[in-house]
Amino acid sequence: MVLARLLLQQQVVQYRYQFYFSRPSAYLWVDSVFAKVIATNIVNSSVESPSGNGGVILTNPDAPINLANDATITDATRIGLTWQPGAANGGTTVIDYRLSWDQGTFNNVVLASGITTTFYITT
Repeated sequence: MVLARLLLQQQVVQYRYQFYFSRPSAYLWVDSVFAKVIATNIVNSSVESPSGNGGVILTNPDAPINLANDATITDATRIGLTWQPGAANGGTTVIDYRLSWDQGTFNNVVLASGITTTFYITT
């Protein structure tokens, strides 16, 4: 089995199949992660890899805000909704939105998913 060690801020952390950072709280969201890797097998360890910077600490985006009825669209057969992205995107572009409603039963049902704009028209 091949093991590797991650050298991060002068600390060595061994991993199997995943990197485990010893102090994730030391990083802020969207901070870049600089790391070096050493591969180890039953014979010995490799030399350190060059320092790499490809990882970024990410998190969930903030919830959308200002959900509103678009009165220019809404009529007896359809509803137009608009919203704005939340203040923070979590460090990467928001891919899409999912719209749910509760039908008056306090049980949310997905109406649409994969919405790539900040508006939706029900049909």
